[in-house]
Amino acid sequence: MIRTSLRPELKPYKIPVVVDFGTLKLRILDEKVQYLNEQGELVSEDIDLFSKREMQKEFGSYEQFQQQWTTSGEIFSKFYTDPKWLAALRQTRQFSHDVEDFDVLSHISFGKKPLTKTERAEKVKQSGYVEQYSPENQQVLGLLLNDMSNPAIKI
Repeated sequence: MIRTSLRPELKPYKIPVVVDFGTLKLRILDEKVQYLNEQGELVSEDIDLFSKREMQKEFGSYEQFQQQWTTSGEIFSKFYTDPKWLAALRQTRQFSHDVEDFDVLSHISFGKKPLTKTERAEKVKQSGYVEQYSPENQQVLGLLLNDMSNPAIKI
């Protein structure tokens, strides 16, 4: 007679990810973020709610976030742009790999519909934006937009 164990199956231990946020060390474990508040108490909350609150404090509106993102010329060096943080956010909402970081943050923090790279490229093509340039530049921009739509190419 074969006997099976009556013990419940144990989940493998996950090592928490740590991201710096000013003087705080934010620990990410599954879909939660943990940190010590000013009183030294352990606070645990959903990572997407924490991100939303902190980004809305910093920017106030989607328009301010979008303007800062597009005019900065480089990615912010904030906790929410840390690759480990973004990976955890992507996991909570199961974003596909072809959704840009900007769209992940916009969706979580300001409720905007996330666009895939293909949708974003198509939107630019349909807007007529490319037509303001010379034929040679239009051709180059068209190639770049096609590359952007290709999931195998990381832009």
